[in-house]
Amino acid sequence: MVSLLMAAYNHERFIVDAVESALAVEWPRDRLEIVVMDDGSTDSTAQLLAPYGDRVRVIHQPNQGLHAAVGRLMDEARGDVIVTGPAGDDMAVPGRVRLLVDGLRANPTAGLVYGDMEVIDDSGRTTARSYMDLHQLRRPSGRIRGQLLQGNFVSGGGCAMRACLKDVFHPIPEYAAWEDFWWAWSISGVADVAHVPAITYRYRQHDANMAHGVSGARAVEAVLTELRFRRWMFGAIRPSEVTTDELLHGVHQFWLSLAYASEEGGKSFAECLPSDAADEAAAAAHFADAAGALAAGDVFGAALSCARGAAASPRRLEDTSLMRAVVAAQAARPTLPPLGTRRFVVLVDGDELVARPGLLDAFGRTFGDDDDVTLLIHTPTWSTAQAASLLGPLVAEAGLDGDDGPDMVAVTHLPGDWPAMQRRIDARLSEHDRADRSFPTFGSTGIDALRTLERRTAQLGPSPWLSVRAAAVVV
Repeated sequence: MVSLLMAAYNHERFIVDAVESALAVEWPRDRLEIVVMDDGSTDSTAQLLAPYGDRVRVIHQPNQGLHAAVGRLMDEARGDVIVTGPAGDDMAVPGRVRLLVDGLRANPTAGLVYGDMEVIDDSGRTTARSYMDLHQLRRPSGRIRGQLLQGNFVSGGGCAMRACLKDVFHPIPEYAAWEDFWWAWSISGVADVAHVPAITYRYRQHDANMAHGVSGARAVEAVLTELRFRRWMFGAIRPSEVTTDELLHGVHQFWLSLAYASEEGGKSFAECLPSDAADEAAAAAHFADAAGALAAGDVFGAALSCARGAAASPRRLEDTSLMRAVVAAQAARPTLPPLGTRRFVVLVDGDELVARPGLLDAFGRTFGDDDDVTLLIHTPTWSTAQAASLLGPLVAEAGLDGDDGPDMVAVTHLPGDWPAMQRRIDARLSEHDRADRSFPTFGSTGIDALRTLERRTAQLGPSPWLSVRAAAVVV
């Protein structure tokens, strides 16, 4: 059962197109409900919705704003999956529900999936094929909470959520900037978020938009609205949810946005985001902790304390000297993580290793204790017992359980900056895929290529990083 939720306010110019596009989605009618909230429109929106009463559930309430309208829609939703949009001024694409539901089916650990949007004008003409390309937005998947510190990349018009998590993302708190930003943040704390590589929405840009495409004073207020929420996020994020790089990039993007609001609005940092005496005292303590952590070589602790300090008193970002020192320390850090690994590391997905045991056998025939190599097996969805029961027989069968076997480490969570490194590796692998290039394979015939790489880099200082994906190895 899918609930498709629409919010409308004074959208008489566009509401018919929005409803017709929602009715055109490809999903069985007995498992689809379309609910439209008319949030106290003063134009003819209500009258234009009336003829659709036999196919669409229309709710009217006095105008209370977007968060209240979305909250009421969530209260009314009865589906197993909640698909948001189109809003009363936007349009759906015909196959969007199936694309998003299939995205959830393909990613069983994801609580939310999101796609891209096509941008249209008042008349419905396409002005940009990809909203995400237009605004240079990232498209990450997984536990993405740390990356949200840099800003939101999940659009409410192009996403779907599991209704079983409604108590996590509903209702929207007052301090949340936008409903989609809140959904991404709240769900990413308990589940994965997955990107669906498809256009799932048509976003209409016009003179009455709330945030996207606005200019002048409205643009400054939109930036400040988001900054207030991101300020809260810095104080709320847990150390296990973020990497050092994500913290540093988040604070840097926060500074850039605040500098824009300050310059365009003609106000100081302190006037844009005020702090009281208690905030200033907390900020001083956080920045003192950051300086102490940096002196002790704890770069992650220094970055986290800087983020907390910036949240308490954003005006302190006008002095960037401490942050620059933390960035320099992070850039100088060795790449080898604290996992007891050897210098040359091969990262492999545990599920792929189980599906293709020949990979482990080939690895064992090539590398031994004399080689400065660790096989790091990533098992994010396994328990410790599963890891032992699934990997144990494979290791024994491949003859890797003796004292002379290669160093192997199985982990369910990649600590420190491993996740960011893995994303960069996977991005490079995707670039190779798009360019249709070949790379050495990790298998019975290609393992020698990996051996050659290890020998060739044996004298290098930094640790080389390899990622095994679909039997491919890329440096």
